[in-house]
Amino acid sequence: MVKLSIETMNKKLKILFATHLFYPAVGGVEIHLKHLTEGLVKRGYDVNVVTSRAYSTEAFFLGDKRRIEKPVEVVDGVHVERLGFQTFGRRILRFFTRVACRIPYPFNHWIRLISLGPRSSKFTSRIIANNPDIIIGSPLPNMNIYYAAKAARKTGKPLIIISCYHMDDRCCFFNKIFFDIMRRADLVVPHTPAEGEFLARIGKINPSKIIPFPPFPLRENQLEPPIKDKQILREKYGIKEKYVVLYLGQHGFHKKVNLILKAMPYVWQIVKDSALVIAGGITEYTRVLKSSAAELEHSYGGKVYFIDNFPASEKDDIFQASDVFVSLSEMESFGIVFVEAMNNGLPMIASKNSVTRFIVDEGETGILIDPKSTTDVAGAILEILKNEELRNRFSENARKKVVELYHPKLLLDRWEEVFTHVTSNR
Repeated sequence: MVKLSIETMNKKLKILFATHLFYPAVGGVEIHLKHLTEGLVKRGYDVNVVTSRAYSTEAFFLGDKRRIEKPVEVVDGVHVERLGFQTFGRRILRFFTRVACRIPYPFNHWIRLISLGPRSSKFTSRIIANNPDIIIGSPLPNMNIYYAAKAARKTGKPLIIISCYHMDDRCCFFNKIFFDIMRRADLVVPHTPAEGEFLARIGKINPSKIIPFPPFPLRENQLEPPIKDKQILREKYGIKEKYVVLYLGQHGFHKKVNLILKAMPYVWQIVKDSALVIAGGITEYTRVLKSSAAELEHSYGGKVYFIDNFPASEKDDIFQASDVFVSLSEMESFGIVFVEAMNNGLPMIASKNSVTRFIVDEGETGILIDPKSTTDVAGAILEILKNEELRNRFSENARKKVVELYHPKLLLDRWEEVFTHVTSNR
């Protein structure tokens, strides 16, 4: 292990993030890391990122051929280096990964790791070349975690893992390579206490190495956005109904948007003048959702609006055009979109089986339900739409909670405590 000098400990440190994607790639982890790295730069840290040139994880193992053009650039004070990666053999790797998810054949953990990418022979050497004081790897289950651990092992530099662990995804995440890396790391930062307890129990990671706290969902200038005229916002998107139910996020199957669609006929029976808005990034599953929406509109006379691939600058407008936010996904390590929606004063409906139970307070900021029950989903939507007093109370509590728990200053202070912890123990 390398001992950090007194001079190094007394100056602002050089922090390197080894991540699979970085802005302009968009997703929960990407938002978190963008805000975190910007905040650290503003506090005087020298922040570097080694990442891939991909826009999405689908570039590593599916067919997304888009690439970010600039290999090196400075983004809001953060030095970003983007590396190319290999996709050769991705189909055969995915086949063996699917087999590994059913049959635990020898060395399947390596196949599962490699298949997720990014595969790059330069990743480790570029981390080392930056000569950081601290290496941070995020997120699981991609290979950048492996490269970060390898670089830390070669240099003896402190290693922090932001795990972003999906506890329900055993195929991708339940991998002894990841558990070994986290056991050897100086610190592991999960997003929720449940994730931390899971890693300690299942991964046999020393609990003293685990410090759970939430990701970095918002910049300071994004807190408590001004309230806009709901009717004007709805006209902007062509929405004519009196009440709006919103899902905002990627159109992936695992997000369970189909369950919201199945609940809407029950909602339309009671509150006819209501609409569902599905806003977010399109995927191969989008055509399935749009087909289902068209059938519902024809059969039940309701209305479903799609706002596809909208610019980030419109996100607050979409939230504020709505009356209730619904997301039933259980494949999350946190769920930044819930904090964003709460910041705009939206009542929440979420799965009681997911980590969002650590974000949504039952009866205070929203309602937690069993997403397998279509009537439970519809009932929660109706309860909020039909009760203006309840909507207002949930809205006020949601905005207050965001300021109290997710303020950027609070989160940056905690990260500085983490850096002090790992450097003082060296």
